Amino acid sequence: MQAAFVHGRALGDPNAPVTIELWSDFQCPVCERFATTLEPRLRTTYVADGRVRLVYRDFAFLGLESTDAAAGARIAEELGAGFWPFHDLLYANHAGENLGAFSRDRLTDIAAAAGLDRTAFATALKDPRHVLAVNQETGQGHALGVNSTPTLVINGTVYPGLPDWAKLTAVLDALVGERTTP
Repeated sequence: MQAAFVHGRALGDPNAPVTIELWSDFQCPVCERFATTLEPRLRTTYVADGRVRLVYRDFAFLGLESTDAAAGARIAEELGAGFWPFHDLLYANHAGENLGAFSRDRLTDIAAAAGLDRTAFATALKDPRHVLAVNQETGQGHALGVNSTPTLVINGTVYPGLPDWAKLTAVLDALVGERTTP
């Protein structure tokens, strides 16, 4: 992915004809499946060539570990490791809901694996503004009618649940025109 196409928690050309807002929870097993199977294809097939912009939105509803993981991803961006590499590490370390995979100690280990200073990350994780931002965005999702994860909002239309690749590409192709890549 070109550096110009990475903007914090957004990937892709800001002027892309299609924007997908991905409402997700790092502890959600279905979100993990999306992140490790469909999202890489989405990134290479549609985001990389500028036709789709993908924006990550927090919908941290499965407990404290969800909120802390989302806050950790924001902190990783703030401290220079980048949101998306940390996002990928979180899903690589996914182990179910509220089983300790995203305890603060584990998140600090993941941050160190991402090249971040352990102390700086642990200190930032104690700063309530990150949790507040996650909770506010989750509240915005509720206000939009999001009630499950993953939920994709594609150019304003809500698609809850794990999409089938063929159905997702049909929606995207209709919005951006026929694909030129397989």
